[in-house]
Amino acid sequence: MCCLHSAAWWRRHWERTGILAIHVADTLPDGWQLWRDWQVLIAPDNAVEIQAVEADRGSYLGYVRLVGRRWAEARLDEPIVSIPSEYAKKPLLRRSEQSVANETSRERTGVGRGDCSPPDVRSRA
Repeated sequence: MCCLHSAAWWRRHWERTGILAIHVADTLPDGWQLWRDWQVLIAPDNAVEIQAVEADRGSYLGYVRLVGRRWAEARLDEPIVSIPSEYAKKPLLRRSEQSVANETSRERTGVGRGDCSPPDVRSRA
């Protein structure tokens, strides 16, 4: 997972959770060089990203450092310990839920009653 957010964004993100008190949120001074070195090591053919990081030289691209301490009263959700290894395709709605959704939609739109007027026009007639 990757994302491009500033240190200030990460500070706000974690402070809003109420889980952490943030003590430091900044960018590593040589973060862009670490990013470039990592890219050269794992994907040396990725010239586009390597050149972009080199051209930026830390102006916008780099690594963020965030140091915080969890609030003692913060309650955390139970961790997700397993994820199903196989995907089973299922409809978004069960058949009974789909029928109710279709009926509600028909009632709102007038579809199926031969009336093509918008609902607010029908109610005034």
